[in-house]
Amino acid sequence: MAKPHEDIKPIIEFFLDLYVLQTLGAGKEADSAKAYRVSEDSSKTSVYEFRVKSNGREKNRRMSVQPIGEQVGSKSACYKVIYDDPLVIKIPPTPITDFSEYLKSIRREHRIVNRLSPEIACVFPRLEAILKMVPFLKFSDERPPEEAEDAYINQLTRRPGLQQYLKIGGSFVFFMNLSDHMFFNQVVESMHRLRDRVRNDILKNLPEAFEDPNAFEALYGEENYPVYLELRKIFSEYENEARLLAEKYGKNLSIPEYRWKEWFFFFLAGLQPDIQTSAIPENFRSELNSRAGLVISKNKQSVQKIYFTVHKQVKQKNFESNRARIKGIIINVLELLFQLKERNLALRDLKPDNMYIDRHLDAADHILANPEVYGFGLIDLETAVCFDPGRPPGQPLLAGTPAYATPSHLFSNKLLEALYPGQLGRIFYMQDWYAAVGIMFNVITGRLLFPKTARLMPEIMRAKKHGPKDITGQMSIYKTISARFWETAINEFKENTRVFAGRLSALEMELPVHLKELLRKETKKEHKLIKTHIGFLLKKSPEMNRQRDQILGASHAAVAGIIKRHRSKQPASAGQSNATAQILSLIARHKYRQEHLHHAGNRLSGPGQAGADFLLSFVFDRAFYAMHHQEWFKKQPWPIGPCLEKYGKIQQPST
Repeated sequence: MAKPHEDIKPIIEFFLDLYVLQTLGAGKEADSAKAYRVSEDSSKTSVYEFRVKSNGREKNRRMSVQPIGEQVGSKSACYKVIYDDPLVIKIPPTPITDFSEYLKSIRREHRIVNRLSPEIACVFPRLEAILKMVPFLKFSDERPPEEAEDAYINQLTRRPGLQQYLKIGGSFVFFMNLSDHMFFNQVVESMHRLRDRVRNDILKNLPEAFEDPNAFEALYGEENYPVYLELRKIFSEYENEARLLAEKYGKNLSIPEYRWKEWFFFFLAGLQPDIQTSAIPENFRSELNSRAGLVISKNKQSVQKIYFTVHKQVKQKNFESNRARIKGIIINVLELLFQLKERNLALRDLKPDNMYIDRHLDAADHILANPEVYGFGLIDLETAVCFDPGRPPGQPLLAGTPAYATPSHLFSNKLLEALYPGQLGRIFYMQDWYAAVGIMFNVITGRLLFPKTARLMPEIMRAKKHGPKDITGQMSIYKTISARFWETAINEFKENTRVFAGRLSALEMELPVHLKELLRKETKKEHKLIKTHIGFLLKKSPEMNRQRDQILGASHAAVAGIIKRHRSKQPASAGQSNATAQILSLIARHKYRQEHLHHAGNRLSGPGQAGADFLLSFVFDRAFYAMHHQEWFKKQPWPIGPCLEKYGKIQQPST
């Protein structure tokens, strides 16, 4: 058995010490206490076994630990631990050694929780989560959570030596009780886990279709008839090998034909059949496995085609069976955005790893199709910030998870306020909107939407670290970074949604009225901001400012006409004329977007269902246009948002 990984070794040592304490009592030492890694799965969940020896007797138990997500910036490392109860452990990037500072951090999260309650459930740090496991600190009576928390704080303040039970590696860490709710990412993964479903289809449905080409075409499609022929060919080769093997072992070996066929499909599924019949020699079993393996290996490309055909059918079938659940989850992702906006709060690290289903599912995951009977709970509020009107928001932690974060996650309030005057609160909640696009895509497809874009985040951190420190220099770096980030994100959005275009267009849902209104209000706000920006542009050209009212009220087509008349009257070489033409060109682009927003708002507020393709691109565009000014792009033509590109009802303006 392997030893603990170095990165989680302090966590394992903490719980091993706790187990010794629980087993032997306070003040007693074990003859030996060791931890061994028993297993580790694809989700990086490691199971450890503790062995404690004392006075010739050995006791043992197990625990599991799993890292939660990845992050950039100054964010804590989080782990899911199962030791008696499911826990989330959060280890700060900078060690906390002062108890009062530790309590201050906890109380800050409690204030966020109070703002979110009761509509949004939260898992947040509590001393009780771990101290109740320490035998001599556990209360003998049942106490309300807040009363127990106050009692623990008083006790550890009076007796500082007891604070060691809140420390890992010499630093205070945060312990959160997870109860037995399911992580949101576990739900999504289970919905899209196809490997076992494909194998089951090969073992159950493919044998029936094998008997009749019409049945095969009905199940897997007429276009896959050549695959059916390849399947028959592989079986024929296997059958010949099986016949030769049977002849080798003599007439006493009696195996019915259906059994040979059954074993073939086990081999095709990458499994070995369970041949239990006592009349069959052991050597026969191993030789059959060897010969079948050679047949499969020899026809590797054909086997891959068969597997792909089955996989495609199973994937579509799985999507159809999960369609209602996916719709329910997407509606509740938007509901979470609505609830956060109502409370003037942005999480700034919204991701599946930080969410859980706020209802005990047991085996009844069909309730996911009904968004009214459950919601999403939140696990980590470390990066959250409030943005109440009339009150400057505090400086949140500069951090995020790469696949769900933007450059704005990593820069100070001072810089963001200089870049987006008066819009800091909007930038914060648009960070959650960007994350929500990635979450919804992940729910629909089981894939990440922005893996390439995510790889830019460490580069952004380095550029920020080594760049100029004055505000002007930082603004220049930010604009350059933003242009590269959003151009990459736009391209990746279009590439990945194109792959799943059929699924996205086929998924339609009826949004509740208040969610339609949430989205429609954002179109109105953006429309108003565009109008303000057009007014700012007009002030740059005295000639155009004289026509201010006319241009502000003009359509995109009318502005295009003004540009055409202006260019026909002025020589192309005139500097002032070129500057005016450039301003008019910018205004035309903004008018184009305004008219699209009007169409999008009508589409959202009207009756009927919203398609997932439109919904994802719409939410993405709102984040993009809030966070990036098109003038920051240095090369022409400027990228435009995917919703504006795909659903714009008018011809894209020329620059």
